[in-house]
Amino acid sequence: MTSLSINWEGQWWLLFLLIPAGIIFVVWGYRRTVPEISPALRAVLTAFRASAFCFLLILLFKPVIVLENEKTRPPELAVLIDQSASMSIADREGSRPETLQSILDDDNLSSMKRKFNRRFFHFSDTLVELSPFDYDSLNYIGAATDIARAITDAQGLIDNTNGAMLLITDGAYNSGAEPSRTARRSPIPIYVVGIGDTLPPLDLGIAEIKVNPLVYLGDEVPLEITVQGFSKAASTLELTAPNGESITRQRVEFPEGSTEKRLQMTFNPDEVGTRTYTLSLNLLEGESSAENNTRHFTAKVLESRIEILLVAGAPSSGLAFLRRILERNSNISLNILIQQKGGGFYPSDFKRTPADYDLIILLDYPTRGSDRNYLREISSAVESGLPLALIPGRSFEPRRLKEIEHLLPVQFGQRGKETAVKLSPNPGISPLTDFFPQEIDWGDLPPVRTFQGLVRIRPSASVLANLDNGEPAAAFSKFGSVKTVAWSAHDLWRLSLQDPEHSQGDSLISGFWRRAVRWLSTREEEELFRISTGKDIFTSGERIPFTAHIYDESYRPLPGAMVEIEIAGPEGNLSLDLNPTNVGEYTAAARFFQEGNYRYRGRAVSGEDTLATGGEFTVETFNPEFLDPAMRPNLLRNIADVSGGRFYLPAEFSAFFDDYTPPPVNYTQRKEVRIFPRWFSLIAVIALLTVEWVIRKRKGML
Repeated sequence: MTSLSINWEGQWWLLFLLIPAGIIFVVWGYRRTVPEISPALRAVLTAFRASAFCFLLILLFKPVIVLENEKTRPPELAVLIDQSASMSIADREGSRPETLQSILDDDNLSSMKRKFNRRFFHFSDTLVELSPFDYDSLNYIGAATDIARAITDAQGLIDNTNGAMLLITDGAYNSGAEPSRTARRSPIPIYVVGIGDTLPPLDLGIAEIKVNPLVYLGDEVPLEITVQGFSKAASTLELTAPNGESITRQRVEFPEGSTEKRLQMTFNPDEVGTRTYTLSLNLLEGESSAENNTRHFTAKVLESRIEILLVAGAPSSGLAFLRRILERNSNISLNILIQQKGGGFYPSDFKRTPADYDLIILLDYPTRGSDRNYLREISSAVESGLPLALIPGRSFEPRRLKEIEHLLPVQFGQRGKETAVKLSPNPGISPLTDFFPQEIDWGDLPPVRTFQGLVRIRPSASVLANLDNGEPAAAFSKFGSVKTVAWSAHDLWRLSLQDPEHSQGDSLISGFWRRAVRWLSTREEEELFRISTGKDIFTSGERIPFTAHIYDESYRPLPGAMVEIEIAGPEGNLSLDLNPTNVGEYTAAARFFQEGNYRYRGRAVSGEDTLATGGEFTVETFNPEFLDPAMRPNLLRNIADVSGGRFYLPAEFSAFFDDYTPPPVNYTQRKEVRIFPRWFSLIAVIALLTVEWVIRKRKGML
């Protein structure tokens, strides 16, 4: 059925009012002329002006002829094919890929393309359209199954009018929302074909490994392993060192009726660095898959804990507070020296020098009675690269800082009146050197103490926090290889005096020392250029993101750098250029399928400066898809029921073509045709008025 109508912009009654009004006005204007002209010429001039007025109205109201045709087309059927790894196995029902292919090769599915427009998609953790469809493009390597996301994404890609979805899957989802809840909100029915055996196949897998990622050389490191499987036979779990030597073995047997077993092992790392260990289960006869029998984990092995020397001018509440904060961190080995009134330190038998430590903290030190020779030892160690942190106190004597003052981020003056002040963060600090937790409400913190006019910030230093009197509360600096942090506020222990519901002060100082110790003890090249993969272990075919962060020497994000990485591993060498995504941030991604260890080396070039860093990661064949690959008929039936569809086993699939008989989709095909193009109307107005003016000019008309 075809309909014809005329549309225009503006109110239709205004157009029909203006046309006769304009013509009447033109006729009235030509009722008398000077000089008088013949009636024929008056009629011609009136017609010219009236026509110009009408074309002008056409320009303004833009009338168009609208042709509408009522038509029909087939509805859309979205075929969603699960290509996760669990769809690659063979079980008692046969090979899942072969079963899927038989469904897709069904003659009815091919012949019904006149009844509906088929659109094919495959999914695992994301949905991808196959256009044109090619069965050979299905590779069954997905490491996750997100059915809910596939349903939601498909709804946004197809025309839902009279449409439907055909979901072909085993239902073994392990990612995303619960699928039947998403299906309940679907505007179209979802017909589901369940593939696979409802009973799990004979299989064992290492489901989870728990280990501290940071360990120390020679320590006994505990390891907790979770093994899942469906087997009555016993297996053996073996832990292997990075050099391939066996560390320990343990027998694995599942209790009656259980499919999960937790085991504990220990190992003693014997080499410093990031070390990759292997856990493996021996393959049982008839086991459906060996993919999950081997897992890897990494541990960063440190030679020793960070050794910190804390030198205090006197016993105090601040000393007890700082000691408690630092000893919470198991990665810190803390040694304390307390200055005695008569000179010397407690303990008196302390033999080590400041240079023997990784970091030195001066608390309420030096005092009037401090030994200048020991201060010179501290100065010499700091000038050689020993990081330093300083917190003043009531016994603190700025004039004793002569030996080390030039190394500090602030310049200490004479102590003024002691006053209570509030802390506030410095909003301009770089994220790399923001030592304070982001979630702290600074306005809720109790006041701390300071001496008025105690410090002045050095030009090369950066302020970490401020006092409400305008002076810096804390600052840091880096001169060459020398890193220092200094506070002007003291009695920081007062921050922990809040009630338990508002104990943000304790969190503030704990977070500060955790971040400050890490920054002070980290090598410079590791700070300014970092590349991270987010984790150390990836499954075969998983997307591996490389994210680089680059900073200048003031720790500001550095834009405009050229960043590349070289990756070497079992698949050979690969070069990647990282693209900028944010200021100072560069990213790229890759996938590797062969199991093994991969090393990468990154290089960043900015102007004449070149920075380098590196790292490693491991690709393993473990895939969570194989932990429980049984078909979930109850879930799939529920998806179909709540959406208005139906659930089928592969042998019942032919019934789908009787169940899904959608009517054609009615739609209106609309075509608009302008009565006159705009350029034509404009030329007509100009031409008609020009001709009228020429005639009037020749006749000498006013």
